[in-house]
Parts: sequence; structure tokens; C-alpha cells
Amino acid sequence: VVPVSGRYFYLDLPNRVGSPLTTEALNRYLTPRDTARMQAAALTSATDMLAYMRLAGVGDVLLDLTDPDISDAQRKWFRALLPVRFENERFAVLSNPAPLYPAFFATSAAPAPDGFQEYSATLEQAKARRLLVASPDGLPLDSLPGMKTPPDADFAVVPLAEPRTSSHAAFASPGQPGWLVLDESWHPDWTATVDGVPAFVYRAAGGLPGVPLPAGKHRVVFQFQPPAWYAACLGGGPLSWLVALGFLCAPPILPPRLTQGVEPPPPAGPRPPARHERPGSCPAGVSAAPACR
Repeated sequence: VVPVSGRYFYLDLPNRVGSPLTTEALNRYLTPRDTARMQAAALTSATDMLAYMRLAGVGDVLLDLTDPDISDAQRKWFRALLPVRFENERFAVLSNPAPLYPAFFATSAAPAPDGFQEYSATLEQAKARRLLVASPDGLPLDSLPGMKTPPDADFAVVPLAEPRTSSHAAFASPGQPGWLVLDESWHPDWTATVDGVPAFVYRAAGGLPGVPLPAGKHRVVFQFQPPAWYAACLGGGPLSWLVALGFLCAPPILPPRLTQGVEPPPPAGPRPPARHERPGSCPAGVSAAPACR
């Protein structure tokens, strides 16, 4: 789902309807870098936006009709792209009829250019049915499947081979050589196996994980394996709350001098008369005054 809104109510959509989001906010503060740059490049034209939504597997656009941060011109622009599937006084849902979700297969591929040109070039080549793949550390990609194949076939949706989770997805390849691309944001912690053998995960289509496949039927499994510090952070959060709760519930610990009893002062008795050195003199330690002379 592409949310077109400056508010955050739609963050609950994955829990309510089971559909993932392409971004967490209108300004993309926490969106992965490649995804944010692809979305920015897609705003160049209507055809670029349609190409992006197809590659990213976008099935619906949620259009906020009451958000003052969304102009009428923006709403009209999105309405001209896709048909309306549902609408009320607050929201409109636009439907994309051809998303490449949950994964797609490409028979023709080419190396992606460096820098920001990669994202606009990815959308242009997607219209021509060719997949762009980023070269890791500048290594040549000419020997990989599909790199010398002309774009004679369109991208094809690849269904799941078994029910998936947020970190695990399995597919069966169609049989011809090419690239299997998962519609998830690329991250270095994505791993993949082809017929049980570990395979390198390339960054394809401007920021999606993809693996090259030779001819023949293959089982491809994508697995997201976060590093150990992910688990440490998840465990550290509840632990810190338990420590704070323990300090709140524990009895106060005071130093011994504050916990020991304090003896009350002796009762005040009659004040003894002041001793004078001689008649008419002041008490010892008191400065002389005219009245004492």
C-alpha cells in the first residue's frame, strides 16, 4: 500500500488488513535509502510512478481526502493514474491492477549505473522489460544469467511456494535462466539459498533483493537474518524496564547515620547566672559595651 497522507493512522494497516506499506511517513524519515530514492524518482512522471508501483508490488494507493498537507493537485494526479476501488468522504482507495507481488522473474538484465542515475534508469528500463542490477564493489556482471539476453519477455509474477512470514519467503523458479526478485526493501542482512545452496543476494530494481538463476526448476528461499545486536536491543528494552521497576518497588536504602536513632536533647533547665570578672564588667567573650563599663 502506498499511503498518500501526512498523518500516521495508516501505520496500523499491516495489523488490520495484512498489507505491508511502502513507507512509514510522507517525508520518509525512516524509509530505507534506496526505497526513498526510488519513490522520489517515481514522482517525475505518471509513467514512472506506474513503473515504480508495479516493481514494488503496490496493489493499492490510500488517498487521504481531508489532510491539509495534501493538495488538490496531488490528489487529482493520483486519481488520474489508477481507478478508484473505494471512496467515502475521508478516504479513497485506488487499485493497481498489475503489481509484481510477492516476487517477479526477469529474463533480461543489465548493470545499473552508479549514483542517483540508477533510480531513474531503473524505471526507464523497467518500461522496456529489462531489470537493472547494482554491481557489488564494481565487480563485472556479464557472466550472470540474463545479462546478454534481449528484453523479449515481460516481468512475470512468481507466487509463493509456501506460506511466508515477515522474514522468510520460498519460491519455485519458472525454469528459464534469469533473475528472481523479492518485493521487499533490500538490506545486507537478506540471505538466499538456491536448492539449499547459499546464493549471493544482489541489489536489483533500485533496491530489491534478487538472485540470478540458471536454467531449470529451482527452489529459492529468502531469509532475513538480523545481526546479534538486533536481539540484544530487543532484550535490553524489557530488561531496562524491569530494572527501573525494581528500583521503584525496592525499599529505600539510607546510610547508617540516617537510620540510627537520634537522642533527644536534654530538657532545658534554669539558666545559671552570668559570671563577671568584677562588678560592672561584661561576661567573658562579649565585647565591652557602654552599659558594662
